[in-house]
Amino acid sequence: MFRRGDVYAVTSSSRANYIGFRVAYGKIPNPTWLGSNGNEVSNPILLLASSLSVKKRTGTFDSKLVFRNDVTGNLAFVNYSSANPTIVEIQDELDAYHPDVSPDGRKVAFCTGMEGTGTVSSVYVRNLDSAGSDLVKLNVENAVIPRWKVLDIGDTVIVYVTSANDNRDGTAFLKQSTWQVPFVNGKFGTPKKLFDGAFHGGVSSDNQLAVTGARLLRARVDGKDSLWYNGEQACNVSLSKDVQRRTLFLDFGGKTGTAFSGEKYGVHERILEADSAGRLTRMIPAPEGYSFDHSEWALWNNNTDADNAPLAVASLTGVNGSHKKLAVVNMSDSSILELAQGDELWHPCLWSVSTEFHIPKDVDLDSAGVYLLPGGNVAGEILRVKMELMWKNAEQIEYFCVGSSRMANGVIPDSLTVGYAMNMGHAYNDMNASIRFARDYGFNALPNLKAIVISLDFDLWQIKTDFSKMIFDVVPGYSYDSSHYYWKYGMPNGFIEAVEHSFPASEYSWMVYGASRGFADTDIEGWGPAIIEGMVNWDELYPDRIQWNLDLLRKFLIETQKRNISVVGVIFPQNPEYAQTDSWGCHGLQRSTAQWVRDSVFAMAEQYQNFVVMDENKMGSHDYSDQMAHDTDHLSTEGAAQLTSRLDSLLLGMQ
Repeated sequence: MFRRGDVYAVTSSSRANYIGFRVAYGKIPNPTWLGSNGNEVSNPILLLASSLSVKKRTGTFDSKLVFRNDVTGNLAFVNYSSANPTIVEIQDELDAYHPDVSPDGRKVAFCTGMEGTGTVSSVYVRNLDSAGSDLVKLNVENAVIPRWKVLDIGDTVIVYVTSANDNRDGTAFLKQSTWQVPFVNGKFGTPKKLFDGAFHGGVSSDNQLAVTGARLLRARVDGKDSLWYNGEQACNVSLSKDVQRRTLFLDFGGKTGTAFSGEKYGVHERILEADSAGRLTRMIPAPEGYSFDHSEWALWNNNTDADNAPLAVASLTGVNGSHKKLAVVNMSDSSILELAQGDELWHPCLWSVSTEFHIPKDVDLDSAGVYLLPGGNVAGEILRVKMELMWKNAEQIEYFCVGSSRMANGVIPDSLTVGYAMNMGHAYNDMNASIRFARDYGFNALPNLKAIVISLDFDLWQIKTDFSKMIFDVVPGYSYDSSHYYWKYGMPNGFIEAVEHSFPASEYSWMVYGASRGFADTDIEGWGPAIIEGMVNWDELYPDRIQWNLDLLRKFLIETQKRNISVVGVIFPQNPEYAQTDSWGCHGLQRSTAQWVRDSVFAMAEQYQNFVVMDENKMGSHDYSDQMAHDTDHLSTEGAAQLTSRLDSLLLGMQ
């Protein structure tokens, strides 16, 4: 498929009159799959669940799935705190098994040996990032199946065993041992032996309960060793990290399990749960045509409430024994959500951060802070990031920059020495949207606001209220703010947390806008050809729209003047070659009309003492070189630095 793009980033939900596409039907011969790093992969792994689907299970978008790609031997992970999560595989020569995510979600521990084998194994910890950086090895002779644990005193340790071999021989089993080692500031401390026996299924925070399985379900309760499950075969044992101390395991369709379920079933066709005394309490069947493997408890934030839905994560194996899918299992209602699909997906670990925060009864989580919906366009993505930044810094913001993507690419907030600034510029902008942000949020939510910087994009004045119809009238967070007077009288406790935990923007959007107070760093591509999108003479077809936008600006200036708020209108530079055409800019507007609009805006500046026009376009006769351009109507970071410096001087002079 070939799709012609917009001047902004294009998503499948984008809408513009001039965007077109071509579709070719038919089978693609010899398709090539690319991984997240752009390299070709022969065994693609597909995500089956969205961030929203995972959030409905875990209660938070702040979830991560880590697993072993058994085809490559590498660890892979998915970060669901993104609207568009992707699978990232950590390329390495180490054979990685049994990953476990640290309590803060930033690191992963793993080993080079596997449950049920007696091979030599080492334990490692690395950052949970695309490079798997800061790899650290535990310097002991043999260590396998690491599990993070937070002690009652608050220290973080890793529990491991000296062997994960078959445990049917009790004498041989007790010759092995269980250890814990502190992990602080990226380094292992000194290991400490806990007790004899390789209890790799988990150890409670107070060390009073430990479990293991690799043929038999063994437990150590209050210092005494015992066999659970009537001594029948069991494996994939996992102890929950909450105070309920529930044990998860798989069996082989034995007598005890059959008696509990009331029906016969095959090997690993049920996930079983036992209480802290080893009594069976639940049994969940696998989806038809599948059985379970590699089952583990999910979530670090399971609380002490027994009614809080406990979750497990597991591989799903087909009739040929291949581990085709990963799934999360709700142990309360037996519902199963498939997460990923591939050739061989092993040893999943699902981590989620605690989402417990105080939400007053008058805060509606279905609306509060929801500034992006699934399938939202690029403008919604950008604003999801910027709205969270705005609310978190509302008390500090003195200079509020609103407008189009030219503003987003053109003003660097942290380079303004005049005061604390925030850049709210975004794609698919219209003047109505700019003024709504400045008026509704600037007037009401920013108590220390001194000035508003607004982009004057004359070629976009063919638009009246399209953006408002796409965002303000559809996305519930904006309507919710409006119904509460944009929190003019103060935000309720928990509102910021509601924003943080609402449907997230992509990791890419956070990377571009999150650390820069809304500025989008762009490289140097040059002005290029003077591209004209749409009709040059739209001002003849829609003669009322220019006056509509002028009247909107005038009304806004009257409102700001009453509030003693300064306004700077920035006319951003565009390709100087437009001066050789009939078009004022990228989106048309006859040059003769543009000159009249420019004169009208300058006349407003003479009428309203709080309004200054910063014309960096100068009808094409500007001093922004090719080095300062990203494309035909957007500045590069170098160009933004020049414009920001001039804006800073102007604002300083207005104080």
